[in-house]
Amino acid sequence: MKVYYESTGHFTFDYLPLTFHITEGVNSKEFERFATVFNDPESSADLRRHPVIGNQIWIVKPGENTN
Repeated sequence: MKVYYESTGHFTFDYLPLTFHITEGVNSKEFERFATVFNDPESSADLRRHPVIGNQIWIVKPGENTN
């Protein structure tokens, strides 16, 4: 998706939902970022790009490279 949107001159995450790639479990900086956004969406800089944070269903996928 990234290659496609970049080839059309668009920013990928203007079209895809906010995504967190957590590779180190709860000790990961990315998990910390996710927890902050999940628990207090209003405090997130991501709110500008994704104004519906907090009003959506979250999807959690287990494991690395499992898609």
